[in-house]
Amino acid sequence: MRAVNYVLKPISSDKLFSILDELVEQIEAEKNEDAIIVKSTEGIQKILISSLVFVEVIGRNVLYHLLSGRVIECIESFSSACDSLLKFNCFIKPHRSYLVNMQYIEAIHHNQITLRTLSTIPIVQGKAKDVKAQYLAYQMEGND
Repeated sequence: MRAVNYVLKPISSDKLFSILDELVEQIEAEKNEDAIIVKSTEGIQKILISSLVFVEVIGRNVLYHLLSGRVIECIESFSSACDSLLKFNCFIKPHRSYLVNMQYIEAIHHNQITLRTLSTIPIVQGKAKDVKAQYLAYQMEGND
């Protein structure tokens, strides 16, 4: 059950139509939102770019970490995940095993990135300056 809202009895037509209008707007927004399609261990899934915090590779598995805390596990090459995600200007690759959605960066230190979800992502030695420059450029473009 993916409840979006609820209406208490007695139901007024104005309230019901208002909630239905909101639901239609939400569905339309999701249809137009950037997303990728992945083949996970649970089947084929659509991942909205706005809900993807970071991606990591462990062995042969690529793990997609979502804002909700859910992790989608896929058996694919990390390079194909990089090809799909680096097309979006919000992703950065601070380490050979990670991709980060810059809209969720809380802080960048000399050797790691701290995300809003409190996850920490390592930065390859000597790459911190480039990571900071890319993040600043992303923020200057007016992205959130």
